[in-house]
Amino acid sequence: MTTDATKQYVIMLDLPNNNLQGRVPRALTELQRIEVVNLGENDFRGEFPEIIGWRNLRVLNLRGSSITGVIPASEMVKLRELRELDLFGNDLSGPIPKELAYLHHLERLDLADMKLTGPIPPELGLLVDLNWISLADNSLSEPIPEELTNLRNLTWINLANNQLGGEIPREVGNWERLEGIVLVNAGIGGVIPKELGDLGNLRGIELFGNRLVGPLPDLSRLDQLAWLWVEDNYLTGEIKPERLNLTEMVHIRLSDNHFHGCIPTALREVQINDFENVALDYCE
Repeated sequence: MTTDATKQYVIMLDLPNNNLQGRVPRALTELQRIEVVNLGENDFRGEFPEIIGWRNLRVLNLRGSSITGVIPASEMVKLRELRELDLFGNDLSGPIPKELAYLHHLERLDLADMKLTGPIPPELGLLVDLNWISLADNSLSEPIPEELTNLRNLTWINLANNQLGGEIPREVGNWERLEGIVLVNAGIGGVIPKELGDLGNLRGIELFGNRLVGPLPDLSRLDQLAWLWVEDNYLTGEIKPERLNLTEMVHIRLSDNHFHGCIPTALREVQINDFENVALDYCE
């Protein structure tokens, strides 16, 4: 049971990696001044808690806590001050609620490794402060909504291991701060948009295991690019070193495509590669 004094002064609840069981106690959700709730890696095995007093909450971490049911839209809209939402690795299913768009201050969103289905809500494109998002390892379907490219503060996006279909939106050029893009095994086709080559902050591109076609785009201006993983697609054309910036490159994977010609000598300097599986000779 909470007292008025508790409700007024508790601002952080930090109890991760314990063996807490049962539902999240209602008394905890009545705390009015609390700003950080970290109950990750526990064993609650109940549905998402009913939120009574978390109107000032900035961080909610319930990752890996065996929470079941759906992500309740009615509870999400109460968290208007939230900056970070981490529900990774729970047993939540159903759609991603479009009502997350009401969390106008949200900066980090992790809904990976669950059982979510349906499309990525285009309304998430309204979260203009969002800089990190992972929806990987779910069963999401339908193409990446163009509205997501409105997230101009985005530095990291991971949509791997879904069944999205469609193509990578050409408007990815709006993600000027992007450092990493992970679309592994996402069911994506079409060409790799040339606009990726304009994102000067990119350090990692992971696109393997899709249905991508056409040549590698010109990535020569990406002087921070450290890893490029595009194996297991249907890419064609020659591997041209002048289209790759090797300044920081440490890991490149190109196998299981349909490249022709030879592997440029310059690429031998890349520390980690899969060239032995590319089925091309080195250029002389």
